[in-house]
Amino acid sequence: MCKEIADLPSAKRFMIPISEIIQSIMSYGLFGVLVLIVIYWLILPEKAEIVSGQLYRLLRNIWSGAEKKYIAHDTQGRVNDYVNNFLSKEIKDFEPINVQLDWVEETYLPEAFFNDGKLIVRLKQSDNQNRNFVNASLVFIAQNVLRKAKRYISDKQRESIDLFVAKKMFEKEKDDVMTQFVDDYLSEKIDDEKVGAFFEKYHYIDTAGLFFPVFIQEMSFLGEKVFAQRKDQTIYQEVNGLIEFLDKYSVRKIGDTSIDSKFNGLYCKFGMMIVGIGGRIKSEGSSPYETHLEYLQSSGVESIYLIGDSRNKEFIDSICSSLCGGRLKFGVYNTKEYSATITYQDGTKENKGNYLVVLRKNQVEHYFPTQRT
Repeated sequence: MCKEIADLPSAKRFMIPISEIIQSIMSYGLFGVLVLIVIYWLILPEKAEIVSGQLYRLLRNIWSGAEKKYIAHDTQGRVNDYVNNFLSKEIKDFEPINVQLDWVEETYLPEAFFNDGKLIVRLKQSDNQNRNFVNASLVFIAQNVLRKAKRYISDKQRESIDLFVAKKMFEKEKDDVMTQFVDDYLSEKIDDEKVGAFFEKYHYIDTAGLFFPVFIQEMSFLGEKVFAQRKDQTIYQEVNGLIEFLDKYSVRKIGDTSIDSKFNGLYCKFGMMIVGIGGRIKSEGSSPYETHLEYLQSSGVESIYLIGDSRNKEFIDSICSSLCGGRLKFGVYNTKEYSATITYQDGTKENKGNYLVVLRKNQVEHYFPTQRT
């Protein structure tokens, strides 16, 4: 037995099941609960907020101040947990900013502002905890998701994006949270013709697995490379064109070459390349893909999205490594594996595992729209 222990990697020799550690700590009663919260706070602060909220929930019958503490900690923890476990994975270089809730009286107007690295959200407290969570989440999304790009896009574009990201978030919550969101916000907002049309297009783009990997990514790039002091009609039209392009691309059938593989706008310039249609990889190897990548580069795009079956991950990576830094003046910006629905020529659909590589041009032009004549 000593030899078996000695043969184990050093990190595994001292591993104790986490459940045993928790049970041991909890055996000390209230003191153990407090210790557990401290441990959570150090390791997973957003989870600690939720645990703290549940503790305050238990204290509501013996302490009048526990109700507001419970609502604040539970809501903060759930919003922050979502950010760390969803948006940070979906959006490249997304920097989580924790939410701190402050409740205001009826005579005060709700507001949100940044202070000391946190988003301070001042809201009117509701007796409905689902409504509190939905309200706080929507403020967070409005303030943080595509914050730079939102300076330049239209109000309808911004509103529709916030609603769709919120919908994606609440899908991961219990059903009554989604119902609250639909009743309080979604059903009314999408009655607006423009907001509703955008929202519907996002649905099809997302079904094809292109909403976060391509649309939100391109919007993030837009926010990083455009510098203006006011909104610009040209950018409104460009974002509309981007949405239309991805909407058409999302419903394309496998093998359909009638849809252009690039979007060459004034600010958003990117190309799409599907890797591994049928038996093409075996019959033709990497040559056709390398040729197409060089074609996209010559067309002036600044981003290239390579998408293929996740089983062809090594093949896709090998294409990128053989070209990037050499014939291709691009670098690998991000990689991602996810599920998406594809459509075959006969109209049948299938949900498959996709692998995506985002290539970004080494030198990207920046724009100052207010200086144009």
